[in-house]
Amino acid sequence: MFAGKDVVVVGGGNSAITAAIDLMGLANAVSVVNIVDKWQADPVLIKKIEGVGNIIPLLLHKVTEIKGQNAVSGVTIESLESNERKDIPVQGVFIEIGLLPNSEFAKDLVMFNRTGEIIVARYICRRRCDNSP
Repeated sequence: MFAGKDVVVVGGGNSAITAAIDLMGLANAVSVVNIVDKWQADPVLIKKIEGVGNIIPLLLHKVTEIKGQNAVSGVTIESLESNERKDIPVQGVFIEIGLLPNSEFAKDLVMFNRTGEIIVARYICRRRCDNSP
């Protein structure tokens, strides 16, 4: 549906970067708009978009308007540094923000990182894992 089109992905975490990865092989241009100055995604995902010609990173920007009547025709973005606004013609918008961990139920049982994700210890099983800690 978006092959050869220009699209915008809004967000900077794993969902947004995964969407950009999925779209970069199909879309003409993939603008990725993030309100902070760096990606929040896992480094392995970030590496996949770095230096890709049709990925346009727009850090420290926000989408202020999605334009179009019956279909998307563009977005307006605003720089959080200069307050400058810019219209970008696009045919698709993917909103990949706002995911909050649903971990409140375990607040008295486990440790969390600063974003509310449960901290887990990973280990490698070299034999049967049934009795592993």
